[in-house]
Amino acid sequence: MVTIAVTSSLERMIRRDRLIVALGLAAVLALSWIYLVTTAAGMRSMLGEAEMHAAMGMPEMQSWTRELLALFVMWAVMMVGMMLPSAAPLILLILGVYRRRDDRHTRLNSILFVSGYLLAWTIFSLAAASGQIALHRAAMLSADMAAQSGVFTATILIHFAARYP
Repeated sequence: MVTIAVTSSLERMIRRDRLIVALGLAAVLALSWIYLVTTAAGMRSMLGEAEMHAAMGMPEMQSWTRELLALFVMWAVMMVGMMLPSAAPLILLILGVYRRRDDRHTRLNSILFVSGYLLAWTIFSLAAASGQIALHRAAMLSADMAAQSGVFTATILIHFAARYP
């Protein structure tokens, strides 16, 4: 009976931790999507301003292409919002394994595992933001993110046609 009580207590703790992690993941995802929706609305209004400035002969005023930080945050939040849902089952599984080990480093290992996953997407976000700024500065992307160069468009098309026949 003592074994049953310990096992039952451990199972309750695992369920509680899984619930806490699942709610935390849901909260991060909800905040990510709220940010993305509000940013998209702001970008639409900025695009209208850019078209107005172009019509008046003024240079495009797109501070988001000049500010790597703002673009990086947008990419990072978008990556978390899109990639975390697919990783959530694995994260919950790994956290359950750590919990069942009953090691004194369980929480630290859990934090390091999730942080490593997020760090990988954060590094990708920095690369994507830097690449986007480089493409804008090289005039290969327009204000509305359309390809401006035939060579650039052909390269993308050939790359994907070769990769996904």
